[in-house]
Amino acid sequence: MIKGSVSNDGEPGALSRGDYLALSNKRAPTFLSEERQEVYDIYLRYESCKARNGDRDGVDRVTSLLNFMRTADPDFRRMVETFIEEIYVDEVQDQRCIDIALLLKLVRRPSGVHFAGDSAQCISRDSTLRFNDIKAMFYYQFKPLAEATGNYNLVHPKLFYLNKNFRSHQGIVSLASFVMEQLYKGTSPALGISVVGDTA
Repeated sequence: MIKGSVSNDGEPGALSRGDYLALSNKRAPTFLSEERQEVYDIYLRYESCKARNGDRDGVDRVTSLLNFMRTADPDFRRMVETFIEEIYVDEVQDQRCIDIALLLKLVRRPSGVHFAGDSAQCISRDSTLRFNDIKAMFYYQFKPLAEATGNYNLVHPKLFYLNKNFRSHQGIVSLASFVMEQLYKGTSPALGISVVGDTA
């Protein structure tokens, strides 16, 4: 959680000690406030040991890709954006913010981004991901396109909640039928974030 964070404008970076200690217990319930000093010390020792050995972890690789995309030639970036037209991510609550930031940079059209998840079912109890964070990253990623086209609806993703349990067999079939119909018609909403359960 300390690493793998991004600012709302999609810039990667680790949480500072002060930011980590200031997180509310609701957002980061695994460690109590008084335990976080020690946790941050462990993180610093891990980073130091990793650097000494010349090692890299998954967050380092994603950070490198994000930095490369930010500084790459604009023609190269546009070429990369033509490779992937749409992305669909289920269980998005289990992704790191930095991974979501990278995914958003790979798709040119806001309507090609579709996330679904339930913040009440995070694998990591210490996850800081909130759907409002995704909306903020989405806004900053597609703001230049909205300004260039004059279509400011592009930066406002549609958020909808499932108010019915689709885990039963007939529910799954009905939902799949609905999704396929939307795809066939080409009317799938931009960033269709479907949220089940408690989103607090």
